Amino acid sequence: MILRIFILAILLMPINAPQPARARISVYKPWLGGINCAIFVEDRCISRTASGERWQDWTGDGLACPKQFPLWSRWSISSREWTCIDRGGWIVVQSDGIVRLDLLTEAHPFQGRIVDVSWQLGERRSRMANGNRELRELKNKYLRMLSREWTNAE
Repeated sequence: MILRIFILAILLMPINAPQPARARISVYKPWLGGINCAIFVEDRCISRTASGERWQDWTGDGLACPKQFPLWSRWSISSREWTCIDRGGWIVVQSDGIVRLDLLTEAHPFQGRIVDVSWQLGERRSRMANGNRELRELKNKYLRMLSREWTNAE
């Protein structure tokens, strides 16, 4: 009888139930440039996130998670939900199993700490506005600037 109840409980368990994890929390700020932004032009970060989204549309809600977790996975940190939209060189699963998460925000109370979190699969929720035209203009300006520097160097 107990075995039947156990099997029934497993069968009724949600497929996408939240999974527990331990995470080291950090923050990143693309608007500052440096290691926070791959393409920084005229004091502006024009890089996109690994998901293709504009980082500006996800400030305060997006995070970088290790490649072992799918983009768009949802992370619950202290009862607040964040969405994985980015990757990062230091964003890995450590040998001790601690997951490094980099929050796209100015600051967070858990910054620098290891905390209990949960994650589950998510679905793409694009927030892209009409930022494509602006991005193209900045990218073309950047390429023209590089072209001038290359020509002057010869």
